[in-house]
Amino acid sequence: MTPDEVLRIASMHAVRGEYETALSLLRQLHAFIPDDIQVMRALGIVLANSGDHEAALPFLHQVAQRQCTPDNVMGLIKVLGAMRRFPDIDHVCSVVWPHIGDELAFLGEWGYANLLMERFDRALEILGKALALDPHFRPALHNGASALVRSGRGEEAVSMYSRLGRAWASTEAVARDFVGEYAALSQSYDDNPLHHYFSARLVRLVQDARPEAMPDSVLELGCGSGLLSQALPQKPDRLVGIDISPDMLARARTRGAYSSLLCGDLVEVMAGLEEPFDAVMSAGVLCYLPDLRKVFANVARLLSPGGVFAFSVDPVGDDMEIAEMEPGEFAHSRPYLRALAAETGLTEIRIDIDLHRGAPGFWCSFGKAG
Repeated sequence: MTPDEVLRIASMHAVRGEYETALSLLRQLHAFIPDDIQVMRALGIVLANSGDHEAALPFLHQVAQRQCTPDNVMGLIKVLGAMRRFPDIDHVCSVVWPHIGDELAFLGEWGYANLLMERFDRALEILGKALALDPHFRPALHNGASALVRSGRGEEAVSMYSRLGRAWASTEAVARDFVGEYAALSQSYDDNPLHHYFSARLVRLVQDARPEAMPDSVLELGCGSGLLSQALPQKPDRLVGIDISPDMLARARTRGAYSSLLCGDLVEVMAGLEEPFDAVMSAGVLCYLPDLRKVFANVARLLSPGGVFAFSVDPVGDDMEIAEMEPGEFAHSRPYLRALAAETGLTEIRIDIDLHRGAPGFWCSFGKAG
């Protein structure tokens, strides 16, 4: 067989996920023609796809050195990213940029590496180059907004994040299989530091709104695996959680902190509740609902006098009410939230711009008159 035929057969095995067979063929070919760049590239790619990033790295590094093209450099960056070697990504990008120039995907990865190293000004500089090429480049808008909010430039972050969305005009939300999504996510949910941050940030909102004492009764909308129950400084007399995912509720149940855990659609379950609560809390959940009128109406009905509604939403600028950011994901403006509060008899306590789901969000507290 010719080298090209071996490469083709190895590729067919790799596409089918038969990595050992593909690698065996490629290693034999590499031993025969050790300097062939096509063979080195194939070995690097198949090793990376099989999960052996350490072994893939030297091959992809040689390929990028010998042929400094955007595709070859991106292959190297992908492996370095999987290994979380962000300073190495920054170094590689700095070296090859004079040869590649302002190439969109390359700039996006370079800026993202700097964001993850918390070099926010540098990330914004690089991502700005990407946005000069394409003002609608979504990774640069999202990561740029994240860099802005993390560096304390909240209003600028909201403005940039808003460019990801378009005004929502539909009466129907995109159907998503949340039960299936969260079944897959439930086992690793607690491993994400961001999910712990959600709970801590909610607690801080309630503490600021009720400095005299934490609430005795709490309703959590979208309780997930129950992390809020661990973040509350004192266990309330009554803690009720609602979630659409049976798998998440099973995880929450093991914590032994909830008085009741209810499974189903958020608004429908709330409509069936009667007992009042001192606080209603929700983080990272209302971004999946376009119109929040029924949520606000039910919260206002269920809150005790003097109670607090603490929640987060993805943000959009004041020139819109509701924006669709991704299929089935929505952002809400401050004027829209304030209008719903006024309709339902709630009063704004505060709306902060802070880190949300990796990008900025509005962290809000509204109160019910005592």
